[in-house]
Amino acid sequence: MGTCMPVAVGRDDCAVDGELCNEKNQCACGVSKPAPGGECPDPWKPGPSLNSCVLECNTNNACKNVTTTCPAGFDCIVECSGADSCSGSAIIECPAEHSCRVNCSGNDACKGANVQIRCSADGPCSVDCTGGMKACDNAKLICGNNACHASCTDNDKPILSQIPDTTSCDAAPCQ
Repeated sequence: MGTCMPVAVGRDDCAVDGELCNEKNQCACGVSKPAPGGECPDPWKPGPSLNSCVLECNTNNACKNVTTTCPAGFDCIVECSGADSCSGSAIIECPAEHSCRVNCSGNDACKGANVQIRCSADGPCSVDCTGGMKACDNAKLICGNNACHASCTDNDKPILSQIPDTTSCDAAPCQ
C-alpha cells in the first residue's frame, strides 16, 4: 500500500525532537532544513555555502551591546574577531530550522555574563571560543532541541543552558 521513496534532507519525519533526515536518509542531529534561497540582507554577506549568510564583527566593539538577529531562512555565521566585538550585553538570535555558528576569536570577543547566544529550538548551533583570551568567559549559550556545541581552548567557557522543557538530542559544553 503506497510507495517507498527517499526523504529529502532536512525533512522533519523523525520521531525524536531536534532530529531531521540527513543525506543518508537517517534521522540525525545537526541537520538544517533546506533554505528557500535568495539574497542575504544588508549588512550580512553571502557565506561559504549556498544559502548561508555571514556577519563580520571584526573591529573592536563592533557588535558590543547589540542584539543581532540572524536572517530567517538562511544558515548563519557570526564572526566576532575584534576585541570586545560581541561582548557587554550582546545577544545573538539564531534562525529557526537553520544552523547557526558563532566564532569568538578576538580577545574578550564574546565575554560577559550578559552575553547570550540563543539557539533556535530546532536548528543546530555551535560556538567556537578558540581564538582569543577569555573569548567566551561567562557568556550564556542557550541550546534548543537540535545539536548544540561549544568549543574552547582555555578555561574561560560559556555557560551552557537549555531552553525550558526540552531535551537536546546532542548538547556538548566545552571540554
